Parts: sequence; structure tokens; C-alpha cells
Amino acid sequence: TLMDKWILSKLNSLVKLVDEHLAKYEITESSRAMADFCDILSNWYIRRGRERYWGSEMTDDKAAAYVTLYTCLVTLAKISAPYTPFISEMIYQNLVPSFYANEPKSVHLCAFPTVDEKMIDADLERAMDGVTDIVVLGRAARNAGNLKNRQPLAEMVVVTARNLALSQAETEIILDELNVKKLTAADDAGKYISYKLKPQLKTLGPKYGKKLGAISQFLSTCNAEEVVAAVKVGGAYELPELEVTLLEEDLQILTESAKGYVAAADKGITVALDTALTEELIDEGVERELVSKIQNMRKEAGFEVTDRIEIYFTADGRVGKILRAGAFAKSVLAEKVVEGTAEGFTKDLSINGEKATLTLIR
Repeated sequence: TLMDKWILSKLNSLVKLVDEHLAKYEITESSRAMADFCDILSNWYIRRGRERYWGSEMTDDKAAAYVTLYTCLVTLAKISAPYTPFISEMIYQNLVPSFYANEPKSVHLCAFPTVDEKMIDADLERAMDGVTDIVVLGRAARNAGNLKNRQPLAEMVVVTARNLALSQAETEIILDELNVKKLTAADDAGKYISYKLKPQLKTLGPKYGKKLGAISQFLSTCNAEEVVAAVKVGGAYELPELEVTLLEEDLQILTESAKGYVAAADKGITVALDTALTEELIDEGVERELVSKIQNMRKEAGFEVTDRIEIYFTADGRVGKILRAGAFAKSVLAEKVVEGTAEGFTKDLSINGEKATLTLIR
């Protein structure tokens, strides 16, 4: 998949970078690069691949996910061996000697990995960096609007100074990560977010003390979007008439979202989320909350992840309607969903402010 190609590209870029840094004995730079890779491997690649690891059948896609992760872990153990010798050895022992009799018996007897240049796709890495930037801003916008991650939204708008040419796969990743139905590209951020600028006195005062009044006057009447774009992307905004150079640290940047949207902006990208909720979207959000609660109940009850269950419930309102429909049953491995009571693992729940009592039986 696109995610497999991307993480293998990042892995080989990492091997190349660490090798180059070690040749110059630049220990800190190379160890930071490995830490960054561990972060994206865990919090992006593995987290996004959870559904691929799930399931009883060994499909081609599941095999690809396992082989890709295996390759990343073994390679990471080898390049990190000089830094963390004991943890690297533990990872290697768990993954290699028991399965490959002809391989070295210790990670410290292995050759240092060599980069496979054919696996590096710089364009894909840059594109995925753009995807992660958009997702981070989308999450920030959700937080600003107090919109729960499990509540689906109808649309998001992305405005960027860069050429936004997302592939279908990249777009699907963004929509899935942010739980949004549709992504629209636009070219005018001013429709979705506005800025107000104030001087940051603790930095501007020592530099331009006597000019503070003129700077404040300029900031109150200027094209704030133009100034923000310059300090965020280019790093500075020049005021030749005042002989002043404004940096991001010199400004208090206040943002305000347009009506009906919550927005966030950084690195020349603006992401705006449509906050309008239809009845269907609200129902879907409640269903997702319900599934999460049931999965937690399964864990608390000590069920195995593959155990089939029956669900008995008492509930009114929207939650009761969704439970009676039972459309979510397959996702929690429920053989049936029945209104009523029974003997089993029982819990009183509050789902988006509505009460429900659920009983799970293995």
C-alpha cells in the first residue's frame, strides 16, 4: 500500500542519514533522527495499520503489513545497536534467530544496514509530510471547536500556499484520520479564518522602542493575512519606511474562524472544518461512541479479541434507536443485539448525555 511504500522509503532515508552522521561521529543528530522515525512508525504507520493486522485470514494485504513492520523493526534494531545495545539485542533475539537459523546469533554480529536507494521516494515523503501537516491542523481545529473525534463532519476545506495535489489515497488518509466525509481545496483562506495582530512588546521593545507606536498603528490597519504568511513561511516581514523587520516572535497572532467553521493555520496551510451537523451525522457519532464503549466493556469483562458476544440493553432516545437498529453489531463481533435484561457483564453508560444499560454475554 501507499503507507508501506512510504514507511520503507523513510526507513531507507533513515539508514542513509544515520550512516552519514556516524561517519562524521555526529551522534546527537543521528539519534534524534531515529527517535523521530520511532514516533512516526508507532503513531502513524502502526496506528493506521491496526485494521490490517486484525482478522483471522492471512490475506496479501495483511502479509504486506506484517513484512513491512518486520523489516522496519529488524533494521531499526541493527542501526540502533551502537546506541542502545541491550534493547536492540532484545528486539533482534525476539525477531530473528528463532526463525532464521542461518542469520547471525546476535545483532552485534550483523553488518550495519546499507541503504537501498530504489526504495527511497522523496516525492512520496514530501507528500506524506503535507498529509501529516493537514491532519495536525485538522485536529487542532477540532479541539478549538470542541468537536469530538468520533463525531463525523460533512466537509473540510484546505487552503495552502503550496500546490495541493493530493492523490486519492492521500485524501482518504486525511478524511479517515479526521473523520470527515469530503475534502475541498480552496485558494482563499480569508473566507474561513481571519487574523488580528498585536505587537509582542517583550521582543519589539528592546529592538524598536521609539517605533512601537508606529508599529502598533501599522498592525491595526495592515493586511494581517499577508503579514502572517510572510512570517510563517518566509520568516520575516519588512517595513522599509520604518526600517523595521517583523519576525513571528514579534507578533501576537490572534485568529478568528468564519461563521459555521472552525479553522487552524500554520506552515502556509489553513484547514477549516464545517461544523454543521445533520441528523445522520449525529447518529453516526453516537454509534461510534457506542462502539467504543462496548469495546471497552469487552476488555473489562476479560473477553478475547476474537470472542463472539450477545448484547442486551435498555436505553431510550437516540442511543436506544441505534441499539435497536444494530447496524454496528459486526464491528464488535455481536451475534445479536436484544432489548431487555440478562445475566452477564453489565454496565450503566452515559453516551453523549443519554443513559443506557448494557449487558455483554460471551
